[in-house]
Amino acid sequence: MAKKMAAKVFVKTAMLTAGALLITTTSAYAKPNKPANGGGGAGGGGGFSVTNCANGSVTAGGLGFSDCAGTFTGNDTGSGDPLLTALMGGLFEGYSSAEGTWSLYGKSDDGKGNLIAGNGLTSGTWNVSEAITGPFVMSLKASNFYSAYLFDESFGSVTGGTFNTSGVAQKSGGGSPGLSHGSLFVFTPNTKPSTAVPEPFTILGTTVAAGIGYSLKKRHQAKAK
Repeated sequence: MAKKMAAKVFVKTAMLTAGALLITTTSAYAKPNKPANGGGGAGGGGGFSVTNCANGSVTAGGLGFSDCAGTFTGNDTGSGDPLLTALMGGLFEGYSSAEGTWSLYGKSDDGKGNLIAGNGLTSGTWNVSEAITGPFVMSLKASNFYSAYLFDESFGSVTGGTFNTSGVAQKSGGGSPGLSHGSLFVFTPNTKPSTAVPEPFTILGTTVAAGIGYSLKKRHQAKAK
């Protein structure tokens, strides 16, 4: 009987150890450089809690976003540039530092006018000073949270759109905080080295020159004889 009890204890201990190893391994391979997610019940200023970015809406030129990430806690452009760091680290697949470079285009509260948005509103419009023609991310910061919305290269030329903060934070009884600021990041793909293709006339000229040179060489050899 004692041997059976000891065997059961050994098996249970082994299973718990294996489970702990599995959890540790999974955590070790979590996606790097991702901003801290507040978690389902994290609270913030004004009694707001995190939600899912997909609960909100950001449009560009009348079209919805390609992908989104969040909600994250803190300030997207705060100390250490957490969102910019995450973008370069591959927050959105295919848009990491291996494929190109992210840079801050503008903020709606920096006074420069590159990005204008309805600060203080839960929904409104946003506009840029110059058309954006490549991939970009619009980040909405409200209360102590922010969410990021990706627009890929299929959007063409964009000068503005709409937003709401429902995908940034919400109260348990409903309602979302007003926009603290919007931040817009643009993506510049890496330049691929191009292989120059000779023009037809260049090929023809090279061929003619080679032919003339060969003919002159033959004449010179004939005279030498």
